[in-house]
Amino acid sequence: MGNRMVEETRSDNIVPLSSNGSSKRNRVGVVSSAAVVHQVVGEVLTQQGFSVTSLSLEELVNGGMHNFYIVDLEGLDSYQFVIQQIKTFREKKPDSELILVHAPSTMSRPQSQPLSVAVQRNLVPVYAKPSSSGESTDYERILKGFAETTLLGHISRFLSQPHLIKIGGSIFDLYKERPGVLMNLLEQAKKLHEECYHIVLFTGGGPRQVTEMELSEALGTHPASRGVLENQVRTIVDLLQGTGVYVPPSRIRSLRDYNFDNMPIPVVSVSGVSYVPPYESDTHTLVVGDQVLAYKVIFAKDTDGVFERDPYRDPRRERRKWGRLSWEVVADNPFFPTIYASQILSGAINRHDSEGRGEHLIETGALVHLKDKTRYVRAVQVINGTKPENLRKALAGEFVGSYILKG
Repeated sequence: MGNRMVEETRSDNIVPLSSNGSSKRNRVGVVSSAAVVHQVVGEVLTQQGFSVTSLSLEELVNGGMHNFYIVDLEGLDSYQFVIQQIKTFREKKPDSELILVHAPSTMSRPQSQPLSVAVQRNLVPVYAKPSSSGESTDYERILKGFAETTLLGHISRFLSQPHLIKIGGSIFDLYKERPGVLMNLLEQAKKLHEECYHIVLFTGGGPRQVTEMELSEALGTHPASRGVLENQVRTIVDLLQGTGVYVPPSRIRSLRDYNFDNMPIPVVSVSGVSYVPPYESDTHTLVVGDQVLAYKVIFAKDTDGVFERDPYRDPRRERRKWGRLSWEVVADNPFFPTIYASQILSGAINRHDSEGRGEHLIETGALVHLKDKTRYVRAVQVINGTKPENLRKALAGEFVGSYILKG
């Protein structure tokens, strides 16, 4: 189990730290009870331009912000504490990448069962490190090879992944009252593309799909959702004025080898997989995210993130109440910086929007897909697309909007 991703992440050419955007993600924290791991892994990463810090397990959550965290499970006997730290880490630092490494015996212990389940559900990547038995010089050499291929390979893939951005139908809904919203968002995408961010755009159905669905319901026919989404994509390509190119479903897999630095922004309608209905554009975005090995997808909506109720249906209000020692601000419509897909499916938020539709923010099929089926995508970041600067922040790894987490 621990080696299931090693072959996919080997790389002889590590991605330069400044590629895929101007922000540098080069801070690495290493948690291990073995000094040799800190020494060897630190030397390998430092030679590649990374800034490496040795951390305790407590600092995984409470310490300063790093872009990558490598946690050696060997010697960490308090598995319940480890599991709790990993859960808290995912909620507090969803844009940082956590990589677990373990000795062959680690995952076989009964107390590690919850951790094994998290790995099997693709909530966190894990690799089996070389055995420490034998001569110390041989182990250092083998460990160095492990760090150069497996760990650097994983980091390389993380740095080179494209940013998948879905422009929600709610952005298209504003075309009458606020026609500049979509244009401003696309202008920001063009600027980011010029700065070498690797971007793939997706689109929701918007007014076209709503009209098509209502017409099909009235006539008793099947909605032509795929055609509507393709028309939306072609509209986006036209608005990008030469900076975008339509990618049909038959060419989706070619995105793995797409030269983002010298080509237009790919604009996608649906993934082409037969098991996802054409009208589930959110789910198609997640499917493509897995195909290009992305760790998150970004949904640009007309709201600041995830609230208990659609703020356009029930505006967010705040009131004060007297607590034990002082007045406290209480939100009548609380905001969720992070929330799990399973919580939304269990009814933690009211998903009826201002027009009475019952799949506010994200489709039910997409929530199920994120919870149970994605292999690489571990989060959906919901940002306010009417504020284009949020797109830049999201691509730079800043905590903006809300994160719907896998699990």
